[in-house]
Amino acid sequence: MNHSIRWRIAQHFEQYWWRRYLHGKDWPTYHKWKCDYWTKLLDSATAIAPELATLLADSNIPILDAGCGPAGIYMVLDPHPVTAIDPLLDTYQYWLEHFKPQTFPWVDFRNIPLEQFKAREPFELVFCLNALNHVADIELATQRLVAATATNGLIVTSLDAHNYSLMQKLFSAVPGDILHPHQYTLQGYISLFNSYGLHLQGNHTISKGRLFKHELLMFKKI
Repeated sequence: MNHSIRWRIAQHFEQYWWRRYLHGKDWPTYHKWKCDYWTKLLDSATAIAPELATLLADSNIPILDAGCGPAGIYMVLDPHPVTAIDPLLDTYQYWLEHFKPQTFPWVDFRNIPLEQFKAREPFELVFCLNALNHVADIELATQRLVAATATNGLIVTSLDAHNYSLMQKLFSAVPGDILHPHQYTLQGYISLFNSYGLHLQGNHTISKGRLFKHELLMFKKI
């Protein structure tokens, strides 16, 4: 199955997954839980690359949240001016009562795929969390991320990485993970970013399962 077809199927199930996941959840309780999650992730990222703390301390620095979904890290980036992009934002706004863009006045939401995004000015800080393996064209999406990042800027990304190369090859051939059109090992993701001139600052395992580990990675554009 080619990546274009897998991506269209994944997009359908992505919005369906969010509808089921958020159904019946109390918004204030979920909002607090999600903000706490993002705050903890930022603490882990700052431990990897201390210069991240300097960027976050300057509220005038614009930030990109690529593949933000309906509850992205933009939630905890006030008062930074944030650009948040995702191709399903209009769908989320229609179906999900939890996603109300007006709740986040510091965020400029744009309903657009990462592959089509062109930044007016490069960002010193870019987040792409649990999103890159959801895109249609991972090579083009990575190019866009790099192009949107300023020289010496940071890219903070999180991804589901295969623990075993054999299973990675199997899942790449057969769509066993319907939400993720792209299947890589951790080294595969690092090699992908390295091929576009990004330098790994460090990584941290957020969680680990039998087949996948959810990995936080920090890259710098030199």
